[in-house]
Amino acid sequence: MKMLKDINEVIMAISESKLQPKNALTSTNYPDALVYECGCGDFHQVNDLSLVIFAVAMPVKFCFICENKYVSFVHVKGFFRQEAFTIWTCEAELFQKAIDDLIPDANQK
Repeated sequence: MKMLKDINEVIMAISESKLQPKNALTSTNYPDALVYECGCGDFHQVNDLSLVIFAVAMPVKFCFICENKYVSFVHVKGFFRQEAFTIWTCEAELFQKAIDDLIPDANQK
């Protein structure tokens, strides 16, 4: 898991991750035992209803925001036995600053 510490790292991670908005087919219907390591220091169940999924990427990657205000980009691998790997993570406030830099007019509507 890579902990992103500055805006430039987050912007690079966003561009490399090829994030797309979640869609009607976005599902985290996985067993309770499937957990990922979060930047907040906790392990979260992928199917935890308190997590906010705001973006996805192919194949089977999710961008979560946890209740501790951390964004994690997680890849779920496996068919019969799934595993969740956190590719990168950062504080949600830092992520928002990177989005504001990428899309300056987004918050001025």
